[in-house]
This record gives sequence, structure tokens and C-alpha cells, in this order.
Amino acid sequence: MKTLLRLLKSFWFLVPILWLISLAVCWFFAPRISWLQGYTLEAMAIISAFYLLLIVLRQYRRIRTEHNLENLVQIEVDRSLKSTGEFRDQQVLRDRLKHAIAMLRTDRSAGGGGSSALYDLPWYLVIGMSAAGKTSLLTRSGLSASIASSANDTESGTQHCDWYFSPEAVMIDTAGRYLRDDQSASEFAAFLRMLKKQRSKAAVNGLVLVVSLPELLAASAAERNEMGARLVTRIEEYTDCLDANPPIYLMLTKTDQLPGFNQAFDGMDLHERQQPLGMTFGLTEITTESLRSVLDRKLANLQAHVSRHVDAQMIALGADANSALLNFPNYFAELSAILEQFLQHFARSNVNGTQLLLRGLYFTSALQTDKQLTPVYEDELSESFVLRPATAPDALEEDEQRKISDRSYFITDTFRRVIFPDRDLTLYQSRHGRDKSLGPIVIALALFAGLAFIGWQALSFQKNREWLAAISQQLTELEQSPDRAQRLA
Repeated sequence: MKTLLRLLKSFWFLVPILWLISLAVCWFFAPRISWLQGYTLEAMAIISAFYLLLIVLRQYRRIRTEHNLENLVQIEVDRSLKSTGEFRDQQVLRDRLKHAIAMLRTDRSAGGGGSSALYDLPWYLVIGMSAAGKTSLLTRSGLSASIASSANDTESGTQHCDWYFSPEAVMIDTAGRYLRDDQSASEFAAFLRMLKKQRSKAAVNGLVLVVSLPELLAASAAERNEMGARLVTRIEEYTDCLDANPPIYLMLTKTDQLPGFNQAFDGMDLHERQQPLGMTFGLTEITTESLRSVLDRKLANLQAHVSRHVDAQMIALGADANSALLNFPNYFAELSAILEQFLQHFARSNVNGTQLLLRGLYFTSALQTDKQLTPVYEDELSESFVLRPATAPDALEEDEQRKISDRSYFITDTFRRVIFPDRDLTLYQSRHGRDKSLGPIVIALALFAGLAFIGWQALSFQKNREWLAAISQQLTELEQSPDRAQRLA
């Protein structure tokens, strides 16, 4: 439905329709206007020339903006490298960036036929703390993205901004230091202001907030509050620069560290592993209801969904099933209080009365390691989630996090079926949190008024035709009347 509405509002649908309507109006009414009589075809040619000029001007603006966007991206890349004094990667990243953009433009499935992809495609900011799993989330999202990154094979984590150019979207993977370091954040905010000038309608179509679920669960209440407050503060700075209130999608990564995850979902095929696992909030749901009640209801539904899957898996595994699999759905029920403590900062209005638009919360796993949270339901003694201690004091961290599987879970369709279809939501949400879209009553009234006007014009046209026919009949009778001269006298 969203795709159909976007098509009906698109330039290439509306302009041909308006052009045909204009030609039809000219064809029917131009002969009835005294100063246009005999010039109907010329008037239609002028109308066609006007629409052709409109198309040419639009294409010129798109080409100019596309060129400006490419330059802006290149300037931001150079600035980011210079700010840290890392000049050795500058030319490499430039080449990667040019190659990625060129690949995007040659992809015929990209927005605008590829040639104006940077202008037409939605843009998303991917933000999160260091080691939250942002890069793994994007590289294993299954979106066929060309990547422009300065990271070497020996480096881990995002050092600057990594650029992901997919036929469906442009995604900016920001470094974790942009959340910690005010100077880096200020410089990136300047880039967002420049981006707003080039993409005036919607500079950024959404924010993908990546948070490590194990880190969130293992943190103390004070640490969770501090993390939530820091993220909200930085996001509000970015939304001020964008002069918009883009939707925020919270991605909880490393869900595979919940005990029982691997056994619960190991038998899934590719299609099942691409499905979203989480919840989407209505535009006013958190505002009209309390955050806790919304989380309780959504998590209960999610737990029921996971429980049905686990029950089927228990039957399939039989004697091979263990208690971790049986208790796996319980973790989702226990998340409500922890998530409320973290998300309460997003549900609050700031001093200007602005409330961030939290659109959804989703659980993901980009790859699986042997590091897991302590199975708290085994001993029923722990009231919080803690990381399993190392078996030996001198155990190496890389041994603790040895990769056991590289399959991605619940990522691809979260982007394709949830995030990307919401690409126009930013257009209808002001920076002050107000809905700028026309309500259904206003749209219905406008449609009714339009239909009434068309009906009135059609009825008037029919009455005029009947009146002209009656006059013509009277003139014919008068012409054939024997006393025509007497009646005209």
C-alpha cells in the first residue's frame, strides 16, 4: 500500500495525468473562448511545451543536486580523515567511494534509474556506541550494498564514517566516537546541515540506533540511564541540524548471546531468518499510552510468537532439547523493566516540547559466538542478566568470543519490510513532533469537493448543450416557418 501511494504521488505519475487533463480541457473549452477560436492546436502545443519545460528543469535540478551530494560526501570523508590525522587511507577511501557510487548508478534497480541514485534514494544514519555491532549489522544485512570504508582487514570497528550504497538506500555507518566526543559530533553536525541544504525534503529518512543487547542487560541501572541519556542528547542535536523528526529504529544486536538462541533458531531456512523479530510502535502509541504498558503488551505478543516456535522446535528435537531452549521465551517477558528504563529517555519531551519518534524495536544477530549470558532460569537465584565468567582467569577474550556460526538472523526484512517502506515518514513529522500529513477527514473532504466540482461542471456542460440544442431547434423551425418574415419583424 505504501509503495502504491508513493507511486500515485510520484512526479512521473502526476505530471502525465495533469498534462492529459490539461489537453482535454483545452480541446473541449478552447473553441468556446472567443480569442482562442481557431487556435486550439496551438494552445495544446503551448501546454505541452510548458510541461516539457517543467520536466527539463526538474532533471537539471536533479543532476545538479546529485553532483553536489557526491562532492559533499567526498568533502565529509576528507574532513573525517584529516581530523584524526590519518592521511594514509585518504586516497584508498576516495577510490572506494567513487567505485561504490559508480556501481550504484549503473544498477538499474536503484532509485531514479541509477543516474540520480544519491538524490532519489532514502538516506539513513546508523549510530551506536563502539562495539555495538553496527558494521556487522550492515555488512550482513543482505542488502547487496557497495561499501566505501577506510577500515583495513587488521582493524575492527568503524574508525570514521563507512558508506553503504544499496539499490534501496544509502546508509551512513557512523563511528562510536561521534557519540562520546563533542568535537567529532560537532563536525559531523556541520555535515548534516550541509546535507539538509541539498536534500531539502528529507535529508535523512530515518535513524537506525544500534545497541548491544548483552551490554544493555549487563549494565547497572545507572549505566543504562547514562547510556540512554547520552544517545538521546546526541540524537536531538542531529535532529536539530536536520530540522526534522526522523523515525528511530532500535536494533538490539547480539541476541544470540541469550541462552537457547542457537538451539531455538538453528533449523530456520534463509527466508525465515530474514523475517523481523521485534515490535513496531504506532506514531502516537507511546504518547497516548504509558511506555511500560506498550512494552508489556508488545513483549507478551513477541513471547507468545517465540513460544510457538520453541514448542515446535522442542517437538522436532525430542530428547536433544535442553532446558535452555525451554526457558528461552522467558527472557523476552523479563525485558520489559530493563527496556523501559532505557527507553524512557526517548519518550520524554525536551524543553522545546519535542518528543523523538521511536518507531520500533527489533532483535538481531549478525553472527554467533560461544559467548553467552548466564542462564538465569537454571538456578532461579539471579534477578539480573550477567555475563558468564571465564573458565580460567587468564582466558583470552578472543577465545571467549570464538565464532561458531556466521548466519544472520532477523535483519534483512527488518530493513526491507519495516524501515524502507517508512521512507516518507520524515516528510510528515515536524521537528516539534507534530504530524504534518493531511488527516483522512481533510483528504476525504478535498476528494468530495473535487468530485462535486467535476460533477457540477459536467452538469453545467450538459445543461448548456441541451440549451444550445433547444435554441438550434427553434432556429430550424423558424427557418422553415412560412411566416418567418412576420415572426422576425
